[in-house]
Amino acid sequence: DVNGDWSYQPSVRFEPGSYELRATVFDDAQNTNTDSVAFAIEIAAPSLTLLSPADGSAINTSDVTFSGQSDEVSETLVLTYTGRSADNNTPQVLNVAPAGTSWSLGPETLPQDDIYDILIEATDEAGNVGSIEATFILDTEPPPIEIATPVDQSQVTNLRPAFSGLTQPGS
Repeated sequence: DVNGDWSYQPSVRFEPGSYELRATVFDDAQNTNTDSVAFAIEIAAPSLTLLSPADGSAINTSDVTFSGQSDEVSETLVLTYTGRSADNNTPQVLNVAPAGTSWSLGPETLPQDDIYDILIEATDEAGNVGSIEATFILDTEPPPIEIATPVDQSQVTNLRPAFSGLTQPGS
């Protein structure tokens, strides 16, 4: 146009991949100049894997290291964890610095025993967002245990004594 601006949008769709755009200009005196740029079309969101804590796991330390992997380098990675109990349900948002396709954050000290939901979102260079959700249980309290028989300091006459006690159901 009169300002030197130009644009062009192809009528065909490109497939995802790497391309080079080359533009050439001619003036009335037949002078030419060429410029080129490399670009990529990427429409797939990053695929994420949470390595630690594993989805569905129970852990016994409040100092938690979160770690995982992505199938591609992420520009940004945000991890959000939220406890399910009423006094622990404020989302904690952490920005993670990815190192290539792997990332690690922590240890992060969690405030209390609870069931925690995790949401991890990664954004790649093209702006595609991938996410993964997981849940884990923080349980730092050991289950109670009590020996009922034999009684402490007792003497038994059976060479195959019976032992019994009480603990938390499911332990």
